Amino acid sequence: MTYDMGKDGEERFRNQQKQESRPYGESMDFLSFLKKQKADILDLLPREDKEDEKVWPIIKKDLGACALPILEKSSKSQIVQEQKVNVHFLGLKKEYEKVQSRVNRQSRQRLTGSKVRIVVTTDAQIAHVMVYVERAPMAAALCGDSTGRVPLKVKMGTQVVNKHHLSVDLDSVYMSPQGTPVYKLSTVDADRRNRFRLTVSAFFVDGKGSKSFVSPAFLLRSRRPERKKSF
Repeated sequence: MTYDMGKDGEERFRNQQKQESRPYGESMDFLSFLKKQKADILDLLPREDKEDEKVWPIIKKDLGACALPILEKSSKSQIVQEQKVNVHFLGLKKEYEKVQSRVNRQSRQRLTGSKVRIVVTTDAQIAHVMVYVERAPMAAALCGDSTGRVPLKVKMGTQVVNKHHLSVDLDSVYMSPQGTPVYKLSTVDADRRNRFRLTVSAFFVDGKGSKSFVSPAFLLRSRRPERKKSF
């Protein structure tokens, strides 16, 4: 027995045969689903199955619009070698005497035997050397002396390799630039108030700085007048 399905029935039968011949789960709807764009697929998926869409800030190329600090590469550290200098005070006495003398009809107390030799040893070139005399800080505080450092005349000697020989005379100055006596002696607590010291400053060439050295303190006294022997 045969049935006449008509044209519509035959079409439905052929479509059913095609669907049965495809792999499991594959249908016309699934094929059209694969052909869709990714964005369309995401729209078709449930909201909770979509990938998290993160909005990242846009950093402009213009540095003025960026608040991040600019880190620059630091230059190589420069190693500065410190100049080595040694100062030796030769013939510096622990005590000097002031004696009464008359110069240009003026009576003054002058230092005797007051020449000091100095040797400056350095591994760098020296432009010049300055020598100063001053009352020791503690002594200046005790007697209220505000004279400060007074430069002495420096006599340069020979130079042997890296040794510079020079000398100064403590008696080469009498008055300070302020017009006060440099070696004014105190009669009260003299052993502590009448102490002085030297300062040697070596200045390097090409403006590379200087170094200063202080001598041990020395004491100044007035020479006591000799008593005449009576016969």
